[in-house]
Amino acid sequence: MSIEIISDHHTYRSTVSPVSKSMQYMCVTSPKMEWTCKHTFPTTPPSPLLIQQVIADYSKAIHPLQHAETGCAVCGLLTPFSRLYPLSTVSHKLHILETDGTGVTRKEQQSECDHVEELKGPALANGLWIGEVRVQLQNLTWAERTLISRVNHNRCVVWVKGSLQSKMIANAVCHTIPMPKVYNALPPSPEELDEVLAYIYIGPTKPLAKEHHCTPLLVRCNKVANALEWLKLNHIDSADLTISYKNLNMYSEDSPPVIADYHPGDGGKDEEAKAANDTDDNEGTTEGPCHLLLMGWWVSNYPR
Repeated sequence: MSIEIISDHHTYRSTVSPVSKSMQYMCVTSPKMEWTCKHTFPTTPPSPLLIQQVIADYSKAIHPLQHAETGCAVCGLLTPFSRLYPLSTVSHKLHILETDGTGVTRKEQQSECDHVEELKGPALANGLWIGEVRVQLQNLTWAERTLISRVNHNRCVVWVKGSLQSKMIANAVCHTIPMPKVYNALPPSPEELDEVLAYIYIGPTKPLAKEHHCTPLLVRCNKVANALEWLKLNHIDSADLTISYKNLNMYSEDSPPVIADYHPGDGGKDEEAKAANDTDDNEGTTEGPCHLLLMGWWVSNYPR
């Protein structure tokens, strides 16, 4: 049997016997690179030594220590045991992690009367906040997070969809602005917030208080005040911040901080965004806060 192999510039011909158990193959990559390999078929069975080696390697690969993780003593990052070294073997090198106090990594202050006590020690976390997120900063809505942000890099459009089945879902589209807004007083006034946040509601009827309470756009004044007061005490970038309780009192807890731009619609999924096997015409939640999907748009996305 004749086999013809054609390359870009040359043609090679090889003859093999169709009844031979040992077949010869030639791989051609270029006129100057050729090699010949012989493969016997069927292959010989593995030896007992090879079988034992395969079993030993497999057992080693699935050992719990190959997959178990623990925290690094230096940075706290979860790391597999197989990539960790005993701290005693590198203790003489930890001095490079020691830095003078930066004013950020410090104990929590409960009031202005508490002294600032910096945390010192060899750790990559020096200069960063360590520990769990405090209660004052937990469970903030999207609008509340915007109100406590001292630097705003984006403009955001929140798009909420409601359906006839009382399902709701929210999408937030953010794009960068050429000049970030830096606030000396927080929260900003409703007029200033309107420059960086927009609210679009699409549904069969105009949104009422019930629908607004399910969106991520309501503002709880006490929650915002507690968050700002904690940041002023414990975050170096907010030490000189002015808390404007006058602006805070302008926000209602029963309606969004910006005007809702209503557009009638059935609230169903966009046909171009549906998967081929997606049979549910509506998405979202029927009870509690609706899901918020965040999408970003940065400068490199703009057409040139």
